[in-house]
Amino acid sequence: MPLRQSDRQGGAGTNLKLTAYKKFPTNYPHRNTDLWLSGKRIDDNIGPYWRIHNKLYDLTDFADRHPGGKMWIEVTKGTDITEAFESAHISGNAEKLLKKFFVKDISTPRNSPYTFHEDGFYKTFKRKVNLI
Repeated sequence: MPLRQSDRQGGAGTNLKLTAYKKFPTNYPHRNTDLWLSGKRIDDNIGPYWRIHNKLYDLTDFADRHPGGKMWIEVTKGTDITEAFESAHISGNAEKLLKKFFVKDISTPRNSPYTFHEDGFYKTFKRKVNLI
């Protein structure tokens, strides 16, 4: 599968490396999880919300009902949880539920090398695994 223009750095043909982290993590080296999370909150810069892809959600009222426990929701407040969300939710049920907690779209780039294009490897793999 060829690289998408949006997955290249430096423009067309100038550097074919896939998108990488936009900046070195704040508070690095991370000596404990609290230090890592505080740095992630600074880097993600989304305030009191949770980011999944390019949308912000307020999951505060959902924390007590989260099947994985409220602690995880509370601990990740103010961070981009896209990778964790994608890897933990195989069916589309969680995506449908998110609509209730939508706050706004966000246009700042994610600080992550991972993409989740519908026709990309991860989403294709996820659909096929779901069918089994």
